[in-house]
Amino acid sequence: MFRWVWIPLCIWVPGAFIGFFLTHPDALNTENWRTLCLIRVVWQWAGAIWFGISLTRFARSTQGAVKLVASLGLFGLLLCWGAVFDLIAGERIIRGEISTVQWHERYAPSTKYGTGSYYGVADFTVKNQNDSAIFTFREGEAHNFGNLKNTCNNGRVEVTYLRFLGRVLKYECVK
Repeated sequence: MFRWVWIPLCIWVPGAFIGFFLTHPDALNTENWRTLCLIRVVWQWAGAIWFGISLTRFARSTQGAVKLVASLGLFGLLLCWGAVFDLIAGERIIRGEISTVQWHERYAPSTKYGTGSYYGVADFTVKNQNDSAIFTFREGEAHNFGNLKNTCNNGRVEVTYLRFLGRVLKYECVK
């Protein structure tokens, strides 16, 4: 009987870590972001509810079972709140000019596997008449986005992004 608690726990808890990789910037694009976000949300939410049901079965008590299952279900949704809100709101598109570019370095501290290192980060501000958005890129992607300022017509770009996950899905020049 005790195994019925450990099986959902062993599926749900790793889902919190795997969920990050499902919605990692390299994994998402304009075609697949809804599917990957939905997989993450369902995995976290259903896993939490399954764990709550298993706990109530293990305790052999129905007193407070609905509260426990509802609380764990809410906690499962909180683990992936950015994906939930992006599924509700959808992707955002901003067309405008790259107005500011700020380059700076960040330090990744040393671990037992290696020494610390610095890496380049760039913050780009895209503005139009009504809106503005700041995007942060690391190293290679920052150089690619930075080249758009020089190659595009006065740095005019169109950026498709997810607001709550902070992921850029696509960027291109606007003519």
